[in-house]
Amino acid sequence: MRTIYEGSRSCWAKREELYVKRHPSKGISSYGQAVAIATLVCYDYYRRRTYDGNRCIEERMNKELFERRLNFLIMLAGRHSKKLEERVRKLVRYCIKHKKPPKREALKALKLLKARSKEGEEVLARIKRWLRK
Repeated sequence: MRTIYEGSRSCWAKREELYVKRHPSKGISSYGQAVAIATLVCYDYYRRRTYDGNRCIEERMNKELFERRLNFLIMLAGRHSKKLEERVRKLVRYCIKHKKPPKREALKALKLLKARSKEGEEVLARIKRWLRK
């Protein structure tokens, strides 16, 4: 199964020309990485569409899928440390409540997003505008 947000072979990389830089170890190894992925999950919820992890086909992003994907970040962070897991748990609570990640943290974490083309840079610019609203 292909990842949705992380890595150059992810669904987001394939369809949006933008992805979260992948760390060699499994799970989420840094808070910045968790914020970057949470930002894309929240952006998918905002635009009401996302991608299926098996075939990378577009599907509707509803509240249940939004919360499931965010909560999955907690489990991935738990593979590295309890401290990181707790920070990600607070991030997820914030994202579920506000439907956006904390602005300052998200803008900082955008450095972990890599655009593969001009199209990817345009998507990144749209995400930045959405975060600043």
